[in-house]
Amino acid sequence: MSQIDDAAQYKNNPFIFFGQTDFDGTEGLDIDLPNPLRAIYERLVEFCLLSKSRDKSPYSMKGKAAWTPFDPISQLDPASIVPGIIEGMPTKPRKRREIIGEPEPGLATFLNIIVDSSGSMDAEYGHTPDGYPLTGLDLARFAAALMVGQAQINDDRFAIYAFATSATTVWDGPAGGPDEPEVYEECVEWLLGLYSSGRELFPNLGGGTNPQLGMQIAATEMQDFMTQTDLGVKSCVTVVISDGNFSESSVFNTPIEGSGGLGCDEWFRQYGPVFYIYISQSIDDSLEGTFSGNAASLRKALQRYYGLEDECDGCIYSFGINASSYQQIEAVGGTFSEMVAMNDPNIETNLGCCRNVTKDATPPPPTTP
Repeated sequence: MSQIDDAAQYKNNPFIFFGQTDFDGTEGLDIDLPNPLRAIYERLVEFCLLSKSRDKSPYSMKGKAAWTPFDPISQLDPASIVPGIIEGMPTKPRKRREIIGEPEPGLATFLNIIVDSSGSMDAEYGHTPDGYPLTGLDLARFAAALMVGQAQINDDRFAIYAFATSATTVWDGPAGGPDEPEVYEECVEWLLGLYSSGRELFPNLGGGTNPQLGMQIAATEMQDFMTQTDLGVKSCVTVVISDGNFSESSVFNTPIEGSGGLGCDEWFRQYGPVFYIYISQSIDDSLEGTFSGNAASLRKALQRYYGLEDECDGCIYSFGINASSYQQIEAVGGTFSEMVAMNDPNIETNLGCCRNVTKDATPPPPTTP
């Protein structure tokens, strides 16, 4: 209360007594802060995740729950508010994921998410349609959450890694599968938590951009897992997310230990598709600017290395995230889900990745322009 207010109250009532007491701030204030990543995920998850048929949602009806004014209006069941038909509180549908198919004995499917954790990923990379700023790590967290959600549908084992000048594991794996169904939602909650910075999940590992270091760790953990469990690889999807240019030769020529000299890209590609995602600070840059040029250069390098007639258009993507509407985010999120869905040949996707190309006997060596 201001001194003016104090004086006014005292004039009206001279018996008012003003005292002073210490404020105990140890308990803190219970403030419900908005979580923009969680809001985007909840809005898109039912539309982006794919099941065996593209026109069938991986969710089924489980019943009904009470709808409150804090829930999105889109979840309200109109029939529950028609006067004279149904009495009581408005309701919303409750849904659950369907378990699709049975795991093949002796084989497992894998997902490796390998994220650029260099200092530049802290930069603001745009904003949500509601105006909340997004950093590069925010986009990586959102992408990883959708991928883990898709991995749950197919019981893929997954892990998340970070790279820059060095590399590390940020979500131990391969985790998940039929024996650990709870780990998918735990990871999604962890990825979409309300943090002061994405650095609480992805440590700053320096200013370099060395995806091959993350790929080496992922390969080692996959090999150890297969040795310990005696499981083979039915399929594996590997996704590298970066906001910077890296040496193309590093992902081709850096060998995986125990592989007989296979480079990182080739070792993973023998099991399934390898995707490289470039993110940029503007949509224009992702389409025609520096990042689009980086993506085009890597496509040509893949073509040369594997001796292909055509470029690997379906393996490399470049995204800008200055979203003015949810339609643009939906398109990006749908592509992330389609990448992971390629672990299951029964799920139809629109991606044309060269899943299991093999190296030509004498291809020209990849070069960095």
